[in-house]
Amino acid sequence: MGPQFVVKTDNLANTFFKTQKKLSQRQARWQEFLAEYDFMWEHKPGRHNQVADALSRREVLASLIVKDHVESDMLDRLRQAAVEDAAYVKIVDLVREGTVRRYWLDNGLLYAKGGRVYVPSGKLRKHLLTETHDPQWAGHPGRERMLALLAETYYWPKMEFDVELYVKTCLVCQQDKVLRQKEAGLLQPLPIPERPWVSVSMDFVVGFPKVDGMDAVMVVVDRFSKYAVFMATPSVCTAEVAAGLFYKYVVKYFGVPSDVVSDRDVRFTGRFWTVLFGLMGTRLKFSTANHPQTDGQTERINALLEELWRITKFNGFWYGRIMDHFLNNDLEYVFNDPFEDDFFSEDEPQRNVDSDDVMDSDFEDDFESSKPKSDTSALEARKGKDIQGIPWERLNFTREKYRETRLKQYKNYENLSRPRLELQKECLEADKGQAFYDFEFNTRLVKSTIVHFQLRNLLWATSKHDVYLMQNYSVMHWSSLLRRGKEVLNVAKPVAPTQQRPGLLSHSLSRVQISTMTVKDNLMVAGGFQGELICKYLDQPGVAFCKKMTTGENAITNAVDVYLDHNGSMRIMAANNDAQVRVFDAETFASLNCFSFNWSVNNTSVSPDGKLLAVLGDSAECLIADANSGKVTGSLRGHLDYSFASAWHPDGQILATGNQDTTCRLWDVRNLSQSLAVLKGNMGAIRALKFTSDGKFLAMAEPADFVHVFDTQSDYLKCQEIDLFGEIAGISFSPDTEALFVGVADRTYGSLLEFNRRHYNFYLDSIF
Repeated sequence: MGPQFVVKTDNLANTFFKTQKKLSQRQARWQEFLAEYDFMWEHKPGRHNQVADALSRREVLASLIVKDHVESDMLDRLRQAAVEDAAYVKIVDLVREGTVRRYWLDNGLLYAKGGRVYVPSGKLRKHLLTETHDPQWAGHPGRERMLALLAETYYWPKMEFDVELYVKTCLVCQQDKVLRQKEAGLLQPLPIPERPWVSVSMDFVVGFPKVDGMDAVMVVVDRFSKYAVFMATPSVCTAEVAAGLFYKYVVKYFGVPSDVVSDRDVRFTGRFWTVLFGLMGTRLKFSTANHPQTDGQTERINALLEELWRITKFNGFWYGRIMDHFLNNDLEYVFNDPFEDDFFSEDEPQRNVDSDDVMDSDFEDDFESSKPKSDTSALEARKGKDIQGIPWERLNFTREKYRETRLKQYKNYENLSRPRLELQKECLEADKGQAFYDFEFNTRLVKSTIVHFQLRNLLWATSKHDVYLMQNYSVMHWSSLLRRGKEVLNVAKPVAPTQQRPGLLSHSLSRVQISTMTVKDNLMVAGGFQGELICKYLDQPGVAFCKKMTTGENAITNAVDVYLDHNGSMRIMAANNDAQVRVFDAETFASLNCFSFNWSVNNTSVSPDGKLLAVLGDSAECLIADANSGKVTGSLRGHLDYSFASAWHPDGQILATGNQDTTCRLWDVRNLSQSLAVLKGNMGAIRALKFTSDGKFLAMAEPADFVHVFDTQSDYLKCQEIDLFGEIAGISFSPDTEALFVGVADRTYGSLLEFNRRHYNFYLDSIF
């Protein structure tokens, strides 16, 4: 918490914030957040607080910031205009009767979802369009940005059409706001960074009027947050000067990145630059010059910078901080405040739900009556719609052609380069034309995300209607029965344990990047990128236990598991990159044991009887150990690379292991001398493995595009191949084996796919 400090404010009401008894939901969230800090409020009138007062009221730049409220004079104008709009009056009547739920009344005004004010038809809409577009500081935002700015605060039907029509009448926008974006693609050529300022892209923009010897701009963009830094330079800029600017304006404030994406500019390929990056421990990744598909982020920033120059008058001085402020306050490049996120807002009026409708769901208040257009049902899929909603008919290639290209161009990640020509001969030739699970539904209301590209256990089903998955900094619950998502845990904010016992080394955590998770028997356990462990009971508020297990630099939690030991006691197991496997009591969260190995442990799984422990990691060899003592009792040899997935058959005799050599090996624990069978993927490592609880099926997921479901009763010779596009964040069968869920992580088509077990009988499609 640090030492106590004083916060001076000219708002007298703030001084009563800590003792205020009645709080709105937003105020309650802020009070919970501020409780972590030891401070006192002190009132200081505005006339005596001129420095802070000036900084918070910059008149010239005020319009660059999106406001989260409507000025009082605008509210009065809205009330006056409402009386003259017959359609507005009709909606108000319907709201008062309770027949319309998408709007609500507050202080005489109509509001839509997200707390946006409904604007009556007439001159007021045109006035808002003009104020958003025409002022000099607005920068001719163009259709997309102008719509986003308006939609933050206001709403009216066909707003998008009105904005598009208004922009079409602007000569400047038609000349300079040219849409360069192609049809939405499926994958990003460069991997998305795991956190801010670990990967940046760089380029130069030249051709500016010379001012003080400066006529070019060096552009550095953080590839995670899209925050841009602009540095004025002469067009003749040496590698030494470029490196100095990079240190002064990037390294000084944000640290040294892990890698840099750049085109083949001589300033980035010269000997000095190469040596410099070697000393910094940074890898320089080259992209094709002026090729947006490779380094599109920087090229887009460059284009915005050029647009800003063309449409704005800088009175001869163009390289001030106004460029940084304008572009970095663009809605496309700013994260939402976690306290003001409207997608799962608790401030929205609650809907009434019959208890009968929610009896099979973990949550009783998550209900959505209509299916978004981006979602896909089984009926729509049978009528020809792509199960992921990809509009192949609008793209320049067919699904078949893209699949062919993808198979040819996809490069599997390898840690060990070993000859693999003989591997194909060992693999079973399974019949892939089977259909054990039928497509049921795909939703984009929840989107899986990935923290580490090798760790894909980020999705778990607790019933055929309830799924838990990672979405950015949140653990989300999805009800397939109600078709609604809800946030269960937000780790972007400080997380504090609720259980306090003597000797229990639990402490608060903040902004955790969850790298792996599991959910079993009402207990959710998550592991973090910096060695964190978080435990939460799903039926209780808050977090029961959380701590940082290790302080090492390379301490990522690779795997967590909840299991029953040989005595029937519930345990938690965590495997970390520090080559340690830790065991905790699942009731008291006390540390029980710690096993050490010779390499980083990527995955562990305990046999159904709680006696054997499978240990996989940064070695081609997998180990079998005693689950109680950690003593190694056997080794599994045959894989050619590192392993990241394992699963036990419910009978406890068969163990499946997944490896980066693109195979899954099946082992009979009664004879570990060689694998029982070898299953082959199509193009990538085997990142996730799951058996059904009845042992009849084994699901095997590759890093992207393919999930294979094998029939164990046919000796794994019959297989269903689920073909999709996108990175796979996790797979999970429901405990009753009736459902299979697949999490897809993709910037455009990220979603949750649901498949239902085929029973060869007729059924009706869901009405949702």
